Amino acid sequence: MSDLRLVQIQNGEVQLTPMGSQRARDVVRRHRLAERLFKDTFSIDDSEAHTQACKFEHIISPELDQRICTFLGHPKTCPHGNPIPPGECCDGKPKG
Repeated sequence: MSDLRLVQIQNGEVQLTPMGSQRARDVVRRHRLAERLFKDTFSIDDSEAHTQACKFEHIISPELDQRICTFLGHPKTCPHGNPIPPGECCDGKPKG
């Protein structure tokens, strides 16, 4: 990961670089949007939604990410209540 400049070691601690933080944020966003999609659209239970989201998050392109978010009405949280990082499509539009 350090070769990809996603992490750096400072004072013996591994830390995310700004690029690493952005990549992590993007994965969290895709995962939580996928959970919300599976739960809200297909009525899949939380455990199965999480399992499927773990697979789906790796194939969601940035364009599909934005479309899913817009389709869902720019949700603020995943089914577990965790915040979904806003995307460019949100621009002050998250629902309450």
